Amino acid sequence: MRRTDTEAGGAAGRGPRDGLAGAVGAVLRWAEAWTREDAQRFSRLLTWACNDVYGPRLTVAEAEAELAALGLDQPDVMPLLALFAGYRAGAPDPGPLADGIRRCADAARRALSGLPPQAYQRPRVAKFHAALLLQTNLLVPGTLDFDDVDEAAVGEPEYNPEVRSVWTGLNTQEQYLLGMLDCLRMVQTGDLRHLERCVGRFREMIEALPGSDAVATAAGRNLVGLLATALAQAATLGGSLRDADAARAIFRKLRATQDEGSLGLSHYVTVAAAFQEIMLAYRSGDVTALKRQVAELTRFQASLPDGHEFRIPVAAALADSHHQIAVLTGDPAALRTAVAYWRDVVDADPARLNTFMASSYPEARVFGLIQLVLVEPTRANADRAVAEVHRIIEGRSINALRQIELRHGLGRALLRTAQQLGERELLDLCIEELSPALALIRDVVGRERQMPPRAGEVMALISEAFWTRGRFHSHRDTDMEGALGIAAAGAEDVHRPCAHPARGGAQPVGGPGGVEPRGVAGLLQRRVRPSRPGGRGPGDGAHAGATGRRGLPRHRRAPGGPRPPRPSGTLA
Repeated sequence: MRRTDTEAGGAAGRGPRDGLAGAVGAVLRWAEAWTREDAQRFSRLLTWACNDVYGPRLTVAEAEAELAALGLDQPDVMPLLALFAGYRAGAPDPGPLADGIRRCADAARRALSGLPPQAYQRPRVAKFHAALLLQTNLLVPGTLDFDDVDEAAVGEPEYNPEVRSVWTGLNTQEQYLLGMLDCLRMVQTGDLRHLERCVGRFREMIEALPGSDAVATAAGRNLVGLLATALAQAATLGGSLRDADAARAIFRKLRATQDEGSLGLSHYVTVAAAFQEIMLAYRSGDVTALKRQVAELTRFQASLPDGHEFRIPVAAALADSHHQIAVLTGDPAALRTAVAYWRDVVDADPARLNTFMASSYPEARVFGLIQLVLVEPTRANADRAVAEVHRIIEGRSINALRQIELRHGLGRALLRTAQQLGERELLDLCIEELSPALALIRDVVGRERQMPPRAGEVMALISEAFWTRGRFHSHRDTDMEGALGIAAAGAEDVHRPCAHPARGGAQPVGGPGGVEPRGVAGLLQRRVRPSRPGGRGPGDGAHAGATGRRGLPRHRRAPGGPRPPRPSGTLA
């Protein structure tokens, strides 16, 4: 019978925390061993920690059998079997698992710090430590402290060819770990200066692949997929449209050459490519291309069995496609279909997802909740979205750009609901949620000398919220001044040149992440525009700014005039 972490620790006269530390110490003694058997056993465990741990979910029994085959069924390392089996099987709450893996990483770091720089086992321990940190970060994204990683030691190749032969990848273990760290550093910090290093690392790995047989070809496709993912992430973090175009071109090539030899990659490429095509189609207003994506994704979803982990990201892509069709055409049937798919995403069981997909599910769920609020602006939906956004912000260490993105989406949903229901409390909450985003924007501008993505839209939203509260409720003068003050600050920022470290040089603030001059003019000359029958409601500047298809609304009624009608339904 398998013993729990507590039982294993207690049997040795220690608590559960000491049990994990002791188990890590026992594993690291394999790394120090001169015997081929122990050194290869450590290398097999390290290979599992880099590769197999991220595979499709297993049952606990299957995971225990997998780990027992690696030697973790021995009494001195039994606590690791329980912990890693839980990681492999997944859990509704990743917090306890992350805490356990983090304690293991701390034990490995202490062992690493006690080794002299030239110790032969130092690279092995450093790689194991880095693999544990990567696992922790995928459970609770944003928690990796890159100062903890000894990248020099991680990058040292294994000196023993018999130990090195255990690694099954065509690229070296060092290349794999450093490539993962580079990509994660870019995503976690939001700093596009790491993009070139990340892309360069993956290209080196692709060029270093030996041979051209089926195995090498499959490995190359995996690496190309990672390269495209890095470029796509850069685009969402405020990179140029060139990054998005490069990612889309790579995914198109992968789709054209993929076969059924690697179903996991095939499924991933299908979904990732679809999202890139959806963004391009919406950007260009190509409804035909969006409908083509809907048809392809619907066929793909029908081919997946019930409970398949890829049904969740496919549902998210279908929701996005139908929603963009609804926005561009005003088709209520497309909107209803999008809502149904968003509900599938929001109500999904993350335990079905592998570790990579599970790490990004909370933000996908929040996006779905925000979209549901925009379509069905009820207080219950708004409260649920607020709770989920706070769960992410307070439960993870996320960079400023991600926080701005989350608060922008939430503020947009709250403003829409407040305008629909006429609730002062929701306007207060909208301002309360957007104010930290505004502070983060100022922080980024002061530090990086560039306007982050969504900056102009956040200023538009909070100005809209102040203005609406001032018009319809108390504190009119204060709120009007607040709205105009934010707009004036945006106008000042438009004409302030800022260096863009990711691309070099200086540029005026504006474009996708800044405030368009015509949008600022709209803020400074605000009037309330009446709703059009069947169109977007008054003050739906949140939608206008968020899509980037037009400037903020220039409200037409002079201050002090009659109160405008409440917003009608919207496809926002």
